[in-house]
Amino acid sequence: MRLDVYRSAGFLVTRRVPRPGYNAPDLLPSLIVSASSDLATFIPDVWSIAWCGVDPAERRAEAAKLGIAPERVDGLVAAVTTRIADAERYGWPNIAYTLEAAWEMARLAAPEGGLTVLELGLAASDVPALLEASASPEPAPGTAPLGEPGVRIALRRDAAVLATGRPLGFEPLCFNVALGCSWLCNGLEVPVARVLGIRPNSSGLLSDPEEARRAVAYISRDDVGAEPGLWLPWLLLEHSIA
Repeated sequence: MRLDVYRSAGFLVTRRVPRPGYNAPDLLPSLIVSASSDLATFIPDVWSIAWCGVDPAERRAEAAKLGIAPERVDGLVAAVTTRIADAERYGWPNIAYTLEAAWEMARLAAPEGGLTVLELGLAASDVPALLEASASPEPAPGTAPLGEPGVRIALRRDAAVLATGRPLGFEPLCFNVALGCSWLCNGLEVPVARVLGIRPNSSGLLSDPEEARRAVAYISRDDVGAEPGLWLPWLLLEHSIA
């Protein structure tokens, strides 16, 4: 795979998650990799930022998904809130702009290890569509403008994904106000396999870029019933934590 044709949309600190019960066990592994906040938990993210006003019980529940003990949550939230104020290193809501910033967050959250760093990549030919879809609308009178999504800021820097990353595959993801829904949220691995003959790999992703593009074209059809928005095949690369 030619990595130089993919532009970096930033880095996510997360961990593999159990396959949801509504997904097909004959098509997906027991643990999957995802860049969707509907499926995976990330740090930083809304739950780990003090000024987001998240209920303490919800903070602890989200932290537990990353293996973080309850007694560490308050101190971790304070530390993350301080760090994400650096707009050169972190973007809303869960993007690290550099591998070093992602490493810092991973070590902060889990000094003993256990987390993974994913880099998001998008084909250069798909970047204009994403930039158009993610442009902030004019704010309503009397309201503050929406902040620019971190993936948009990262893509505007026009940097290639790092060659040191291990490509895991492509995840069809939907952008609608933010990067969120995955094809797996709607159990679309089943019709994609049945209609197109395309099956996920051992990470729950699509290995072949052309197959991923065919899957996205199918998912984007009105009759399929996927979440509305811009569906694109996003490359996920895994980076070792230094």
